[in-house]
Amino acid sequence: MCSSGERERAVVWEAVAYFREQLDLRKSGVIAALSRQMEYDRTSFIEAILHDALNIYDVIYWAEQAGHRLLTQRKEDDGTLRVLIQPYGNGSH
Repeated sequence: MCSSGERERAVVWEAVAYFREQLDLRKSGVIAALSRQMEYDRTSFIEAILHDALNIYDVIYWAEQAGHRLLTQRKEDDGTLRVLIQPYGNGSH
């Protein structure tokens, strides 16, 4: 958030706005869709196909924090990662 990434410098408000925009995108993106699906149906397994490192990290962290179980993770030749998730409450705990 600081100018040129130097912590001793002042906060750059454009960087804060960009960071907030990225957070908002995550709220309405993959995590939001997975959360809605889990609320709707806790009996089915869900496969998420993730295309970038940030989404991969976000989904794995979200699943662990929510108590869901990651059953498999498979990396494809095109760089995507397929993750099979068992919802919390579906025999996972």
